[in-house]
Amino acid sequence: MAKKAVKNAATSTVNPSDEKASAHPHFFSLEGRLDSELIFVIEKGETGPYEGRAGQLLQKMIAAMGVRHTDVLMISAQPSPDTGADAQAEFQSLLQGSASRAKVGIALGDAAAAFVQKMAPSGETKISWITSFHPSRLLAEPALKKEAWEHLKLAAKSLGWKLPPRGA
Repeated sequence: MAKKAVKNAATSTVNPSDEKASAHPHFFSLEGRLDSELIFVIEKGETGPYEGRAGQLLQKMIAAMGVRHTDVLMISAQPSPDTGADAQAEFQSLLQGSASRAKVGIALGDAAAAFVQKMAPSGETKISWITSFHPSRLLAEPALKKEAWEHLKLAAKSLGWKLPPRGA
């Protein structure tokens, strides 16, 4: 059973069953905290971003930064050649409206990076974007995990977060 979204002056949370989460079904969906300083963008798959082995790894990656996956905003993007001005306007509206507290965004994988580049061209948002590897690629190529960890550390440092000790 999905939790109901909580809304008050301090927080706004979205989960996949919420109306806000499915407001842009062809372009992107949202999960997590709209008021988060950290956004992840991942290619929309057949399952949710936190399901399966790749989803479990993604949760561990976020936990290694000292936060829960429910404390960040996850944008599952459906990159497509048809993604045009309407999608870009909606994405820009999201970044400048509900998610305007975001300071750092991490695009997970090539498809997500291309989506971000098209939807939020450099200089059009105040968000610093970092491109990293999709969790499924990290499962296929474990040697890339060290580089992915460096990306997460860079994001945490940019946000002024102190990382928890490894293994904690």
